[in-house]
Amino acid sequence: MKTNVIIVILLAVIVALAGGMILQNKCAKGVVASKQEIENRLQALESKMANLEKLTVEFADELALVNVQITAIEDEVTKRTPEPPVVTE
Repeated sequence: MKTNVIIVILLAVIVALAGGMILQNKCAKGVVASKQEIENRLQALESKMANLEKLTVEFADELALVNVQITAIEDEVTKRTPEPPVVTE
């Protein structure tokens, strides 16, 4: 178990170092995006944000519907649950 954890940590470190080296290499080469490329990426991000907002609203609606269904089920269970007997000493 400990060996697996160590291997996973080492792999994560290797991936992080490799990613840093790639980023450093790109920066060293002076890779700069054109204005058009930046505008295209920005437009794509704005489109994704709009889609995410729609999905969030749909998700909130679904959660509200589930809450209504749960409340209805709780009410039905409460109606069907018999009153506990009264114990007198």
